[in-house]
Amino acid sequence: MTSSELIGELLRGRRGAHQFLRGAAPAWFALREKVEGPMLLPPSLAATTDTPPIQRLKALATDEAARLARAELFTLDPAATAAAISYGARLHTNAGTAPGAGIVEPGIAPPTSAGFLRWATPITRRGDQAPIVGLHWERLTTSKTSGIWLGFWLDLPAMLVQGLADVSTSPWFTPHLANTTLDQQGPLYYGMAFFLQDLATAPTSPDHTPTVFPFTHLRALPLAALPADRPDRADTLTYIALASFALLTPDPARPAPPPHLDRRAVPAHQGQADGRAGLPPARQITLATAPAFHSTDPLPEGVRSDVDQLCMSFVALVAPDAPAGPPPEEVIADLLRRYEPEAVLTAAFLNTRRVLHALAEETCTSRARVLSQTLGKLSTDTALPFDARAWTGLRDLRLAREGEPALAPDIAPADLLYALGLCQAFALVALTGHEDRGAARSTPAKATRPPNRKGTSKSRRRR
Repeated sequence: MTSSELIGELLRGRRGAHQFLRGAAPAWFALREKVEGPMLLPPSLAATTDTPPIQRLKALATDEAARLARAELFTLDPAATAAAISYGARLHTNAGTAPGAGIVEPGIAPPTSAGFLRWATPITRRGDQAPIVGLHWERLTTSKTSGIWLGFWLDLPAMLVQGLADVSTSPWFTPHLANTTLDQQGPLYYGMAFFLQDLATAPTSPDHTPTVFPFTHLRALPLAALPADRPDRADTLTYIALASFALLTPDPARPAPPPHLDRRAVPAHQGQADGRAGLPPARQITLATAPAFHSTDPLPEGVRSDVDQLCMSFVALVAPDAPAGPPPEEVIADLLRRYEPEAVLTAAFLNTRRVLHALAEETCTSRARVLSQTLGKLSTDTALPFDARAWTGLRDLRLAREGEPALAPDIAPADLLYALGLCQAFALVALTGHEDRGAARSTPAKATRPPNRKGTSKSRRRR
């Protein structure tokens, strides 16, 4: 999806949501309450709690419509959406929230007092769950409380397709009814709402999580690393919202505008469409892409030496005469328990690049050729003890070139660490062989491939 398409989806989604809230929303809310019970109201509407249901629901719809009208607009492209999901999972993990314990807000604030954002892809994990693609928010303060009001929006066409494809759906749910629903509600459906109340005192935790997105690091906990069968709870979705806020908030330590946030003017025809829909014409939209990785930031003390030990565990795996040690899987698990994953990835990336550079100088060849030869030492056509995409993805990580790596954030850190460690070990074995034989530069001794999933090892002739 192009940036223009993302912006168009965002603007059409806001207009459709506003139209729904100003029209059919109270009636739909009433039907929903019959099934799910009373809907949550923002603190600003607390006085309407005891009013007749239809008046209370009309007040909610009017309040939410006004919130959309004054919202600043944001859209996240697919890579930024994956990054937000990943960082939200990390926030959730660090908070250690148990079921029913609620949200422990990690000090993250929205980028604006009121806003509306759309994710490029649903942030829900399971295919049978309602696809959440949008969010609006506003900071609210009353005499009794203060905090952030969050309202999630669902992809209505996708929901209707799911319903029509479900064989258990009631026979009265027909394509005609689905089209009628789309006409009444537009492309988005009002989902669930939450209120994040400000804490009286800031939480203290030994595991500090940054309050702005770690722009300088790879994503720490990809979606694939989470249990796929765990249903999304309210706190899971809220942490993804908080992660999106962090991604959209510039790092105060970096005065220059972050390159992953692009403010764009709204085309005139879109502003005119806003006016016809009863909305103030949008003037600007912030388009977010995935933050870049920088390898120049300081690393935690001790992580480099510990990553060196990880490399030695891989050397023991690929070199028959190397001293035996703990298996790489155990070393990786220990590293990820003691350090932030992106810190370990940074150190492993820098170490692997350095060894490849030294091997290129020793063999009087290019780093690109050395990397290609190193990657050729492992065949990915058989079962591997890690995600094969991590090995083939090393070619795109810019190990052979200057600059920052560029890798999709959907590969788990443990798999990427396995691939980096294995690559470094192959290069080290080759480099040691060249150093031992001086100018002869003969072919290194035969190495073994890593164990397959059944725990056996197979020898592989070096190319």
